[in-house]
Amino acid sequence: MIPTLVQQIIGTVVRAAVMFAVGWLASHGGPSLSNDAVTKFITEATPVAAVLVWSIYQKFKNRQQLMVAQASGAPLSENSVKAIVASGAAPSVMTPPHETPTLQAPAAK
Repeated sequence: MIPTLVQQIIGTVVRAAVMFAVGWLASHGGPSLSNDAVTKFITEATPVAAVLVWSIYQKFKNRQQLMVAQASGAPLSENSVKAIVASGAAPSVMTPPHETPTLQAPAAK
């Protein structure tokens, strides 16, 4: 398992590299696979969409872990927080900042 901090650093570097590559491709006429405008758009937009989806996913998972840590009321290890998230007991990530999050009943299987 890759540590969370290392995942975040790798994600940042990959996002920067993809954005640089897309910018470079756009400034140099884009890929020469086809002259079709739709193909060119899809080729340029796909890496941007992938980076966006990954970034949103990471932010969602981090928010879940923060909500669990706040709701627990006691110090927890990172593994304990992840286990609570995996069990389905994590508070909503949409909990407003002025409300105290509460753990949910574990999801029935």
